[in-house]
Amino acid sequence: MGRLATKKTQPILLPVLLFCFGILISYWFAHLQFSRQTDRLRERVGAELDNIRGNLSRELYSAIHLIEGILSLVSVEGKIDAPRFQAIAGRLIRHNAFIKNIALAPDNVIRFVYPLEGNEKALGLDYLQVPEQRESV
Repeated sequence: MGRLATKKTQPILLPVLLFCFGILISYWFAHLQFSRQTDRLRERVGAELDNIRGNLSRELYSAIHLIEGILSLVSVEGKIDAPRFQAIAGRLIRHNAFIKNIALAPDNVIRFVYPLEGNEKALGLDYLQVPEQRESV
């Protein structure tokens, strides 16, 4: 009787094993394809982020150089009057979308700000008297 049961299960066992092996191979190929797609997506996103980082760096350095222009002018001339500061700062802001306002603070006290409208309260601010800004100044 035991031999009869074995003979009946043998024809079923081989197809079941082949089916399981086929599922295993299919899963492996699907996992491999998913990994490749994930890697390609990571590379594409990384390339896009590198491009964005480059653009941001360029804009940041551009803004810094523009501001350094005012600093150099004031350093060379020793002072600047309000109309000239407003004209130069206005022009700098028009050339860089990331600069929203500019303040000039000789001896850490804001004397000039552009645009003046909406920033009037900043005039006369002593950075050293503002605890949150004292360390950075």
